[in-house]
Amino acid sequence: MGVVFNPFILDGFDFTGTGGSSSGPAERYIESFDATTDWGSPSGGLYTISITAAAHGKGINPNILVFEDVSGNFERVEPNQTIVDASGNISITVLQSPDTRFAGKILVI
Repeated sequence: MGVVFNPFILDGFDFTGTGGSSSGPAERYIESFDATTDWGSPSGGLYTISITAAAHGKGINPNILVFEDVSGNFERVEPNQTIVDASGNISITVLQSPDTRFAGKILVI
C-alpha cells in the first residue's frame, strides 16, 4: 500500500492500493461549476447545484468536498447547505441575497 499527496482530500494524504497491490486511488467524481449560470435560478432565497447519484456513482453515503476557485487556487469552503438525500443525490446551496455564488469544484468520493 502506498501513500500519495492529494490536495483534494481533507488531510492531503491518500492511501492507495490494498494489501500488496499497486492499484491506484479510489475513483472520484469531480464537477466544476461557474459563478453564475451553473447555479440556475434562485428558489426560496437559495441558489442550488445538484448532482444525481447516477452521475456521481458513489452510492448513498458519499463524502463531499467543495472548493472555491480563488485566482486559480482551489480553497475548501462550506456552502450554506450540503444535502445528500436518501437516494444519494447531492445538493449544495448558497444564499441569493447577498449573492454568495462562486466558481469552483465539487469532489465526491
